[in-house]
Amino acid sequence: MRLNTDNGLSSKVKNKINGKEYLISTAKYPSGVWETAVFGKNFLGMVRIRKPVRVKTTLTFEDAEKEHSWCEIAVESLPKTEWENTLDKKFFYISS
Repeated sequence: MRLNTDNGLSSKVKNKINGKEYLISTAKYPSGVWETAVFGKNFLGMVRIRKPVRVKTTLTFEDAEKEHSWCEIAVESLPKTEWENTLDKKFFYISS
């Protein structure tokens, strides 16, 4: 299920292989950079917002939307090892 907001995209996806749920979030930063991140959940079912499994930055909304769509498909259908370790060196996530 995908939600479109003024600031980006958000999806909840269940992996068909391991049965775990993930949150995929795409947000635009004030600098204009878009970041797509995949977050797992802890044993209580809470999203692990401070420990993303995958992070990718893009410069345009169109590229961010493509990355988000790719993540939805990959997270749902591929083993975690196929998509988890793609962490961008330009990690713009700001913890609160």
